[in-house]
Amino acid sequence: VAVLTLQPPLKGQAGHPDTITVAELLDWIESFATVEAPHMVEDSGRDGVLAAADTLARLSSMLNAITKPA
Repeated sequence: VAVLTLQPPLKGQAGHPDTITVAELLDWIESFATVEAPHMVEDSGRDGVLAAADTLARLSSMLNAITKPA
């Protein structure tokens, strides 16, 4: 099982461990893209877009970390 150690970790955020499997990351990306982000934008407009952008940047960073050649 491939595991990614989050840098910086998501400490202090309930339900978010310091490590995540690749499968969990991909599930999170899918859920965020199809459910969470659209709801954030629909419910909060511009503020939702800004909040979603922060999470998208974090997910992008994590995805880049696992796809870069060693």
